[in-house]
Amino acid sequence: MWDNEKVVLGVCGCLYAYKAADIASLLLRHGFDVHPVMTPSACSIIAPAVLEDLTNNSCPVEMFEGGPNQPYKTLATGAKVLLIAPASANTLAKIAHGMADDLISCSALACDCIKLVAPSMLQNMYNNPAVQDNLARLRELGYKVIPAGPDGHMAPPETVVEYLLNALEPQAPAAPVPPPPPPPVGY
Repeated sequence: MWDNEKVVLGVCGCLYAYKAADIASLLLRHGFDVHPVMTPSACSIIAPAVLEDLTNNSCPVEMFEGGPNQPYKTLATGAKVLLIAPASANTLAKIAHGMADDLISCSALACDCIKLVAPSMLQNMYNNPAVQDNLARLRELGYKVIPAGPDGHMAPPETVVEYLLNALEPQAPAAPVPPPPPPPVGY
C-alpha cells in the first residue's frame, strides 16, 4: 500500500476519459491520494463531480480557478506521480514542446516527480509520425509512456495502474560482477 502518496491524475478530452474513474478507484485501493485535474474538453465525457466524489479531492478544470492560487501550483506540490490517462494527441504535443496553456500541461511542467502518459486516440492518429515523434520526445524528457492498444486506444485501467506501480518500484541494485576465474595452473 502507498500510504497516501499523492498522484495527480490528468484527464484529457478523448473517448476513454470515462475510464479515469476506474483508474482513480484502482489507485485509491492501492492507498494513493488521488488529485484529479481535467481539460475542459474532458468535461463533455465525464463530469468533474464524478472524480471529486471518488477521490474526495477537488477536480479543477480552469487555469485560474481559485484566484491567485493557481491550481497547478497546488497540484504540483508534493506529487509523487503525475499520470495523464487518457492523454490526447494535443496534450502530448503541448507537453513535448514545453507549451503550458491548460492545467494538465502546466502541471506537467511544474511537477518534479515520476511522470507517465497513457495515449488514447484513433489508430491513424496514434501511428502518425508527428505523434510518434512527440512520444519519443517525452521519453527523452523522462516520461514513461504506457503503450496504447493496436487500435490506438488507452491501455486498460488495470494495465495503466500496473505501469504506475512498476515505475514506483525501487530500482534493484545491479548484481556485482563476479571476479574472473583464476588462470589455469600449469601441470
